Amino acid sequence: MDTTIQDVKVTTTETLNKLIDLQSAGFDFEGFFLKYGFKILGSILIIVLALFLMKVVGKILRVTLIKISTDETLTNFLVKLVKIIILVVGILAALNNVGVDTTSFVALFTATSFAISFAFKETLSNIAAGVLVVVFRPFKIGDYVKFGAGEGFVSDICLFSVTLRTYDNTNIIVPNSKVISDNIYNYSREKTRRIDYSKVIDPSTLCDVRKEVETALGQNELILKNPAIYVGVKNVNDANIEIAIQLWVKNENYEKASMQVNEALAKIFIK
Repeated sequence: MDTTIQDVKVTTTETLNKLIDLQSAGFDFEGFFLKYGFKILGSILIIVLALFLMKVVGKILRVTLIKISTDETLTNFLVKLVKIIILVVGILAALNNVGVDTTSFVALFTATSFAISFAFKETLSNIAAGVLVVVFRPFKIGDYVKFGAGEGFVSDICLFSVTLRTYDNTNIIVPNSKVISDNIYNYSREKTRRIDYSKVIDPSTLCDVRKEVETALGQNELILKNPAIYVGVKNVNDANIEIAIQLWVKNENYEKASMQVNEALAKIFIK
């Protein structure tokens, strides 16, 4: 403890000696503080005001966006963007207040931004695509979608990527640029979904097959009664015909109903 106090005394003494040397050399402390003191104080107040505005404006913007049901991802992005803009403007105003030429800073910032955007063009592309996904909402969290090689339930939407969760609980992370550049299949947008099945049979068995299929599938509670189950001829060959079996289920029952339909049709066609 005594050593620390001694060090502080030595440092303070050295600082005072340097100030005395500056004054002896003709440095006008009073003139300096009269000229720049209030400007420095003003710049500090500008920074404090900018930080205050960041908090207040950010809070107001977040509440407003939530009231108009804006997506959470877009809300967070816009709030952060506005805060950064307020902080940058505050710093430039503070520097300009003490007499610093901010023109060179703006030019340097522009050049740096250009270099960064060129170096991270793929990342910025993902961010831009992420904004488009959030704004136009081709899908939302919980939807079952397919794009490119990815297929599953949307579990997260970020500015850089979309995360899909498959039925076996595997996470697929797809960059937003790939999401936007490919066709998007949203299987959850509608309330119902159709199950299709086709089978080649002997033409003479068509009536019996139709009746057997309608009876077997009609007992399944997951299959909707309206629209009714449809069994029709899809293609005609030289010796056989290809029938199409179409039925409708609620979207949330699609996976379970598909397996039950496969089982029922297997009992009919595989004997």
